[in-house]
Amino acid sequence: IAEWIAPKALPRLAFEAGIAADHRVLVAVPCLFDDTATIDTLAAQVERQHLASHEAWAQYALLSDLADAPSQTLAGDAALLAHAEAAVRALNQQHEPLPDGAPRFVLLHRQRQWCDSERCWMGWERKRGKVEQLIERLAGGAVNPFVAFVDAAGVSQRVSAAPYLVVLDSDTLLPPGTLRALVGVAAHPAN
Repeated sequence: IAEWIAPKALPRLAFEAGIAADHRVLVAVPCLFDDTATIDTLAAQVERQHLASHEAWAQYALLSDLADAPSQTLAGDAALLAHAEAAVRALNQQHEPLPDGAPRFVLLHRQRQWCDSERCWMGWERKRGKVEQLIERLAGGAVNPFVAFVDAAGVSQRVSAAPYLVVLDSDTLLPPGTLRALVGVAAHPAN
């Protein structure tokens, strides 16, 4: 079908001064924490996404689960989560918050749940489940499956109410200007 149909350009808003506040975007990276090296790589990746786009109204989230396990918690879980929280806290200390004061980077982590079909404790529905639960939460859902992490001042990290969500694989690179272009297409009234 792609060979038979000619591509056509979609209308888009230019956002020459950057993504506007009413078109804020959350860039989420679903991921699995198996070790501290993975966490460091993921933190560096979301920082690169921010540096490539450098939009005032873009927030970045690590949307995480721990690896599948025979029990709900394992001995090393707390250390991995502490390492991830420290990595996100360090990013927020190095980069400015959103103009409304929300942190630039957030950690959204889910606890393992028992899965009958897989016969183990795991993040519900893995990647698809994380994204589905995030969308539900952003839409104002009453259930919050994500663990609350606090910043250095003891304030719970908050995810901005964003009308746009961009979900990236952990190895996806966003070239400069791409985030603004994607939001510009999504924000155009004709789309």
